[in-house]
Order: sequence, then C-alpha cells, then structure tokens
Amino acid sequence: MLYALRHYSLPVLLAFAIHASLALFLWQGMAAGVEEERIIKPRIINSTLLVLEPQQSKARPKAPPPPPTSKPEAVKPEKVDPRLLEDQRRQREDARKKTVALENAKIKKAQEEKERVAKEESQRQRAEAERDRAARIKDAAERAATERQARLDALSSSSVATDEQSQESADGEEMALAQTYFQGIRAKMVANWSRPASARNGMQVTLRVELVPSGEVVAVSLVDSSGDAAFDRSAESAVRRAGRFDVPDDSAIFERRFRRFNLQFKPEDLLR
Repeated sequence: MLYALRHYSLPVLLAFAIHASLALFLWQGMAAGVEEERIIKPRIINSTLLVLEPQQSKARPKAPPPPPTSKPEAVKPEKVDPRLLEDQRRQREDARKKTVALENAKIKKAQEEKERVAKEESQRQRAEAERDRAARIKDAAERAATERQARLDALSSSSVATDEQSQESADGEEMALAQTYFQGIRAKMVANWSRPASARNGMQVTLRVELVPSGEVVAVSLVDSSGDAAFDRSAESAVRRAGRFDVPDDSAIFERRFRRFNLQFKPEDLLR
C-alpha cells in the first residue's frame, strides 16, 4: 500500500489537476454559452480525456557478472628436434673456433713480425760488432807488431839473471855462452807474450823455469810476483807458449845453468 501511494501519488495528482481544469473550462464555457445561446448556435467541443497512468519505474538491469577469468593455459613448448639443436650447437662451436683461430693468427703474425724485427736488429748489431771487432783486432795486431819490434830492439837493455849466476863464478867464456842462450830464451818469450791492459812501466816478475836437455819446458812457477796477477799470468803463459828453447849441447853447462833457473821478466818498453 505504501509502495502504491508513493509511486502513484504524482500521477493521481496530475490526473486530478487535469480533470479539475477541464471541469473549470467546461463550466466557464457553459456559462458563456447560456448567454450566447440566443445569438449563436452552440458549438460542440470534442474533448478527449487523457488519463496518465503512472509509469512503472523500470528496475535498472543488473550488469551481468563478468565471466570468470580463466587462467591462460601454459604454452606447451614445442618439441625440438635434437638433431637441430646439435646442428645449432655445432655451428656455434665452429663459429667460436673460427674466431679463436683468427685471433690466434693475428697474435702469431704480430709475434712473428716482432721476432723478425728483433732478429734483423740483432743481426745488424752483430754485424756492427764484428766490424768493430775486426777493426780492433787489426789495430791491436798493428800495435802488437810495433810493440814486439820495440821489445826486440830493447832486449839488449833488459836484465835476465839466474840464481846460479849469482851463486857461481864461472869463467867468462861459459858466462858469455850462457848469456847468449838466455838472450834467445828471453827473445822467444817476448815474442809469445801478450801484453795485458794492466801492464805498467817498472813491473817485474820472477819465474822458476825447468827444462829437459832437449830444451822443452816441463814446469813454470811463480817465484816473485809483480803485484799484478794479470801481468804474472801473461809472463807464465809466454813461457808455456814458447814450449821449447835453444840450450847448449854441453850437458854440463845445461845441468849447471839451464836445468832449473830463475827468469826475471821486466820489459823495458812499457811506457805507462
């Protein structure tokens, strides 16, 4: 009931107002028609009663519930041919090997170029060193020849003495003969002597030399050093390189003076 009153009150009021208006309109028309009835003919008014029925409010249709969201089906991976995978893996491996090979080739080429340049530089340096060495050898040979000649010229002023000579008094003829042979010994020693760089004027070394009757050297030892080891070794080497000296055929003179003797080596041509 309350629902009908609430929903149909407005249409009823509207219908009532329309009917009241029509009734008022008819009443006024009829009153005016009595007066004009004598003059004019009454006019027939056709009217239509409009009844407004209340419109039923249409219920707002409910939105249909959304369709249930279905979870997307998991995409099943396609089955891949193992041979295709193996081919792809092999292709990647071949590509990697080619890249590594190219890199190794570049590195090897750079290393070979570096070695070639280093080899050429080394060969050039060796060639220059050989030329310098040949020049030094030539200069040294020329100096050695000049010095040897100077030493040979100075033999007459050198002193060679023996312990036997200082201890024994021999006649002048034997002494002169012995001195002649000693001069030859010293000359051969000087010819085989290589002057060390440390040699200085005034150096003197005394060596003990032992020979056999044929004049061959069997032993050389140091008796009194010059104070310079290189100079001492050079004097010993000169005696050993000589190998054999000329000695008197007289065995008595050989035994007394040349079997064992001290040799003092003091080159007089050392100018520095």
